[in-house]
This record gives sequence, C-alpha cells and structure tokens, in this order.
Amino acid sequence: MIMEKKYIKVPFDVEMAKKITEKSVEGRIVTRCGFTARVICWDRFGRDNPLVVLFNNKKDEVVVCYNNDGVFSTEKKENSLDLMLEIPEYMAFKDGDIVKLSNDTYTWLSIIKDIDLSDDGKGGLLYFTNDYVSMLINDGDGSIDIDTYSDAGQKVERATEEEKQKLIDVMKANESPKAKEYLKRFFGIEEKKEYEFKPFDKVLVRDNDFMDGVWYADIFSHISTEGNYCCIGSVWEYCIPYNEQTAHLLGTTNNL
Repeated sequence: MIMEKKYIKVPFDVEMAKKITEKSVEGRIVTRCGFTARVICWDRFGRDNPLVVLFNNKKDEVVVCYNNDGVFSTEKKENSLDLMLEIPEYMAFKDGDIVKLSNDTYTWLSIIKDIDLSDDGKGGLLYFTNDYVSMLINDGDGSIDIDTYSDAGQKVERATEEEKQKLIDVMKANESPKAKEYLKRFFGIEEKKEYEFKPFDKVLVRDNDFMDGVWYADIFSHISTEGNYCCIGSVWEYCIPYNEQTAHLLGTTNNL
C-alpha cells in the first residue's frame, strides 16, 4: 500500500525555491491563496522585484514580479498572492521532534535525531528514523527502545499531544537513566531520583526491560559517565535496591 505524502505550507525562501525548481528537493511553489507558481527569472535587472513569476489562476498563467521574500505587495500586510512553499512534512522535521510513523503492520512514536529516505520501489518513499526514543503504540508491550533506529515507515507525521503524553508516561515508568535524561531534555520533566545508591549497596540489576531481562543480584560501585550502573559483577542499564520489597524479583523478568 502506498501512503499519501502529506505536504505543509511554509514561508517562502528563495534558496529553497531554487532547489525546488531544479528538482533537487521535493516541493512546490504556490501563492498564499493556493495557485501553483513557477519562477522564470530570479534576477530581473534594475528592479526592486527581481523574481518574475507565472502563477496559474486556473484560467491562464499570469505574470507577476516579486521581491526575494516572495512578497507581492509593497504594503506590510499579507496578500493572497504572496509566495509560499509547500514541502513534504518530513522536510520540516528536526532533531528532537516527536513523530508518528506507520507501515502496513506497525505504528510507533519516535523522538528523532534525523530522518533517512529510501525508494520503496512502488513510486513511494520509506522513512527510517535515527531515534533518541522509540515506542510501538500497537502490538507493543509498553516498553521503549533508546538510541535506536526505526523500521521502515510508509508514513510519517507529527505526534498529537495525546500521543506525546503516552510516550511521556512510558518514559516516566522506565528505569533507564537515559529515559530520565531525555524526559528532561525534550519535555522539561525532571524525575526525582527514586534511589540514592552508595558503594557496596546490595542491588538488583539487568540490561533491558523486555521478557529476557532477568534481574541479577550484584554489589553497587558507581554510575558511569554514560549513565550506566557499574557494579562488582558487571555494568548494567537498570539498577534497583535489593530489599524485602524487591527480593521477589531476583531471577525473574518481572517489572516492579
């Protein structure tokens, strides 16, 4: 199935407009009221409006001249014939944005570092994200992946506020120091440290919170600069105190 590509309207930028015209990037030049436009001259000599543009009013093409900001009128107020750009939504995404990706099977949320594109061989695009955090929101187990890469998405769009809250809730429940770090960085949420470990404390540790994440007993040493828990036995991603309330977790994959 080929997902429809979503376009968004952004302010006119002459350098981006040149790339669109050269077809080195995707996009369209339009007027504010939605007429399609094409620039036939970028440097009209001796005039304040160097851009010579043809816009299609659905009857014929009309010649209009614009300044380099795509402004039609010399008045400061917006005009329906001012130039705008329409670009695929993914081009507007930047480091730290929260997006929703989907394909025929899965839908997931990601806090992205960047997006890579690939031809799907059917006239569409596949989106691959380099993620700070990723979480399946269908067929998922309520867990997150940290510093990972996504599967191939056929569609990408901005996450809704409700979807962002779902991700926040799961990140809050996650025991990884990186989850806490990213909560603070991207949402301004600073979780109070639940445990203050001291050297030689008895602890339970494991490397992930999936079904194969078995809790082991260890002795705490210190926290590394990468945020991992250094213990006598090894270095771990998750660490909780070993006490009467947590002893039942030893040797299991159960969550708290």
